[in-house]
Amino acid sequence: MTSTQYSQTPAVWPAVLVTVIALVATYFAVEAELSILSYALIALFFGWAVWLLSRRIDLALDDDSLTATLGRRTRTIPYSQIKSVEEGKRPKFHNYSKITWHNRKPMRFDDADTFTLGGNTVRICVDGDEDCIVAVRDRDRAITEINERIRPLGGSSQAVTA
Repeated sequence: MTSTQYSQTPAVWPAVLVTVIALVATYFAVEAELSILSYALIALFFGWAVWLLSRRIDLALDDDSLTATLGRRTRTIPYSQIKSVEEGKRPKFHNYSKITWHNRKPMRFDDADTFTLGGNTVRICVDGDEDCIVAVRDRDRAITEINERIRPLGGSSQAVTA
């Protein structure tokens, strides 16, 4: 079986929102002739916006396992440990826009280890470990393909819709 790669970047509306806020803040700072501290805070906000908008999630489906990656965080799950795959809940902007100081520590959402930047998610139910939620553009295709890979190993043969 060949390896498949799914990628996800931030959802469109949060990207537009963050960009508009940054531009409006800059405009008012320039018009009001603010202090150096104000410009430093705006630069910090722009840095956060660039950081948020440059993030990317990768979900790699290999022959014997799948690997989710977001920044420096990675989780590999062997297909033999996957009980089922289902549609995950859609996280709100505040669930994934925070800067995590301990970047290798899992982000939590819906009582699962989470790799998301908004948008559609897939919940991977793991036997003997915590579940994993991963954001993917083509959720239905990802669920189908993961199920095809776990079916020969005795995993679930159907996706559950949330």
